[in-house]
Amino acid sequence: MIATGFLLPALAVVTWRWVARSDADAVIPERELAILRGVPMLAPLPMTILEQVASDLAVRTYQDGERIIQQGEVGDRFYILAAGRAEAVSDGVRLRAMGPGDSFGEIALIRDVPRTASVVAVGPVEAFALDCSAFLGAVSGDKRSSSAAEAVVRERLAGARSDAEG
Repeated sequence: MIATGFLLPALAVVTWRWVARSDADAVIPERELAILRGVPMLAPLPMTILEQVASDLAVRTYQDGERIIQQGEVGDRFYILAAGRAEAVSDGVRLRAMGPGDSFGEIALIRDVPRTASVVAVGPVEAFALDCSAFLGAVSGDKRSSSAAEAVVRERLAGARSDAEG
């Protein structure tokens, strides 16, 4: 027992530099995590899942007037605006203006339907894109996140119907 008692502290001393170096090399995507925490359907996710989602994000840039998504296309990504502004338009009707922190693209992914609206950049835009499998894996794996996502989908679809009627 005495030998075991000395072994573990000695092992900690020997491996301390390696552990400290790996901690220093670990990159925590603070900006991405802050943005993800602001998305209602992603905010309930545990930190380990959020960190994985943050590492799966891809930065995309768009110019003024460029389509980010096209109504009727197959949905393959979920988007979060990091910088700039965009508009959601369906059948020529402006549905909503969006700015940093706003997200879109979830309806096609969650409901497995074609895109219900187009989203167009208004000025230069930087967005984080998350592919379908990473998005669905994260959202569907957590009951609170899944419920929040369904609430967002219902709200947006109801808003689109009332805009089309009015």
